[in-house]
Amino acid sequence: MTSLKKADLQGYANVLKDLAKPGCKHLVESFVYDTTKFPDIEPHCFSLDDMQKYYGDKCTVKLFDQGPYPYADMFGESSEADGGTAGSREGEGEEEFPDFTGANYYLMQPK
Repeated sequence: MTSLKKADLQGYANVLKDLAKPGCKHLVESFVYDTTKFPDIEPHCFSLDDMQKYYGDKCTVKLFDQGPYPYADMFGESSEADGGTAGSREGEGEEEFPDFTGANYYLMQPK
């Protein structure tokens, strides 16, 4: 979900809701960064309100856990908890990326 185009998010959520059977659980990981500086970058950052918007009509959505940015080592970055980093990633052109400061994990279950 975090890497889809914004125009496709509701359709994707609808498919997941249709596939969800009673008793199933779905975990969504969302990166945390300053969305005022990077409103349209992918991966998208989702708040609990965003998750309620897409899934709340048919699912109970809860913030399950929060933590540091889990892929810091992969990109040579660190989470805010480890001091954070900034800017663009080498080898990926001039596109600027946000400082990923953590991750939120949302648990969804059909109502």
